[in-house]
Amino acid sequence: ICGGGDVTFRGTVTNNGEISGTTGILTFSNDVTNRGTITAGNSVNDTAAVTFSKKYAGTGGTLVGSAADSTYIDFYGDAEFGTVTVNNSSLRFRGSTAQTLTPNGQSVKAVIFDNTGKTTLNGSLTANGLITVSGILSCGSLSAITANAGLTIENTGTLNAGDSKITLSNGTAWNNGGTLNA
Repeated sequence: ICGGGDVTFRGTVTNNGEISGTTGILTFSNDVTNRGTITAGNSVNDTAAVTFSKKYAGTGGTLVGSAADSTYIDFYGDAEFGTVTVNNSSLRFRGSTAQTLTPNGQSVKAVIFDNTGKTTLNGSLTANGLITVSGILSCGSLSAITANAGLTIENTGTLNAGDSKITLSNGTAWNNGGTLNA
C-alpha cells in the first residue's frame, strides 16, 4: 500500500508486506503487528509522518523514517522494535497512559518523551540524536541509555534511572532542568 495522501487505518493491522506514506501521513488507530516494512512519507517538516495510536509490535519487521524531511514517528502505546532505520525522523513517545519501549538493540536518531503517562524503557536505548525528556521516562531493570548527541531533562521532565547505566558520549551535552532519580 502506497499513500500519496493521508492514509488512516482504523482496524487492527498485521503487515506482512509494505506500507508507505510516500508524500502523506500514515495513522494507525489500533494495534499494529509489523512483519513487513512501514515507511514514513515525506510530509511537512515538524509533523508526525507516522502515528501509532495503540501498540506497535515490530519484531520481525522494519520501520523506516522519512529520508527527506525532519518529521516524527509518534507512539501513543507500547512499542517493540524489529529493524529501525529512522533517517531524518525523530521518535516521540506521547502516551497519556503507561507505555513500554523495547528497542531490541536498535539505534535511533533523536527521541522525545513528552508523554503524560510513564514510558518504561526495557532494554538498551542508543540515540545518535538528542534525547529529550519533558514527560516521564523510567528505566526498567537491565536497561541502559547511550546518548551520542545529548540528554536534556526539561522542567516538566522526570527521568527515573534507577540502577541503569547512562552513557554520554565524549563532548555530549547534559542539561537537567527537571528531575533525575538515580
